[in-house]
Amino acid sequence: MANTRRERITLPNDISGLAQDTEREFTAASSDIRRVLPIAAVPWLIATHEELLALPLDGRAGFVLSLIDGRCTVEMILDIAGLPEDEAIDILNSLRQLGVIELHDSHGAPGR
Repeated sequence: MANTRRERITLPNDISGLAQDTEREFTAASSDIRRVLPIAAVPWLIATHEELLALPLDGRAGFVLSLIDGRCTVEMILDIAGLPEDEAIDILNSLRQLGVIELHDSHGAPGR
């Protein structure tokens, strides 16, 4: 019977520094995104059906648009959409720039 020896793999002792650096990079990227669209804002549809039909929206934009109900925050839409966060943010921002949606605070008041 052969004697099999299992070798242990050990990680470097100080991976916490790497984790902290990665977290700082993520936080910086997230703060950039939050400046474009406030994560707690609630998108409201302000375009009519006819106006929507006249816009050059692709299927992804239509899907994100279908998630806008006047109650879900930007953060909730990002979670539900299942798209990469930066892509969903770009779509929401594009819809805002096209005048399709506006952002309200969580109490329903229009934001900036």
